[in-house]
Amino acid sequence: MLKNVIFHYSSKMLHQNSVYAELKHGIMKQLFLLTLIATGIYHSAFSQNGFPNYYAYQALYAKADSLFQLKEYAKAAEYYSQAAEVKVEKAFGYDYADTHFNAARSYMLAGKSKQALEHLNLLATQCKYTEYDTLVSEAAFKTLAGNKNWQTITALVKNNKTLKKKNFIKILLILLWKKFSF
Repeated sequence: MLKNVIFHYSSKMLHQNSVYAELKHGIMKQLFLLTLIATGIYHSAFSQNGFPNYYAYQALYAKADSLFQLKEYAKAAEYYSQAAEVKVEKAFGYDYADTHFNAARSYMLAGKSKQALEHLNLLATQCKYTEYDTLVSEAAFKTLAGNKNWQTITALVKNNKTLKKKNFIKILLILLWKKFSF
């Protein structure tokens, strides 16, 4: 009799284990399918179709860089200008400073100071460019030294640099105050 009870109990346990195994197998299948679906959604969201403006900007900027290296400054300037007009998706947070700087430099090297000054103005006003030393030491801009617009632009950049420094100091003081206030 004890043998029958043990056999009955063990067969019941085996049945429960097989039900558990089937349930576990079903859950694993569902998790696998969810993983596949999630991977597909992630891939489609972040593929080249996901950020068309970003890829357009990158293509224009790369073309401009290549043309600049080939010393085809007028064509490079046009591609930098086109890249600056592309509004990249907000997730990337572009400020376009390098684009405007390179467009201005290319226009100057192509002998088109009016267009260069337009990009330099955008650099100073929209991008709030702060690299004053880089700007005034750029060889391509040396011929602008006596130009009234150039002087205004360099003054704006110098002011941007000062404001950035003041803001940094304010933030630092606020953080220190919060850290050491009792």
